[in-house]
Amino acid sequence: DGDFVGEDMDAETDAGEKKEQAQEAQQAQQQPSQPGSMNAPYKQRPIIILPNGLVIYETVCVTCSVHNVTVRGIYKPSMNGYIQLSSKGCITEMIWPKGEEDPGLFLQSSVSFMSVQERLDRQVKTIL
Repeated sequence: DGDFVGEDMDAETDAGEKKEQAQEAQQAQQQPSQPGSMNAPYKQRPIIILPNGLVIYETVCVTCSVHNVTVRGIYKPSMNGYIQLSSKGCITEMIWPKGEEDPGLFLQSSVSFMSVQERLDRQVKTIL
């Protein structure tokens, strides 16, 4: 009889463990909190909610790369000249947010070549 009771208790313990495992699996499959809920854990809080219903969690990273940029300012016609800024390899990157507790953003930029030139009449002078 003692062996039979022990086996019955083992079956009850196994059934209890299986029930706990099933509950844990169900909780893991539950949908995250509603977008915008500030009571949700950090990883479930939306960073951006787009109009088409797309929700972006965690971080947003935007990178812009421009091969060649030229800006020219023309002097008045009587001076017959201009000043020109030329740059090559311009890259700008933004990462938002910085982290879980910091709402700020990272903004970094780089330029591989930059030149400033001035032209008056037929003479071109490099300033930078």
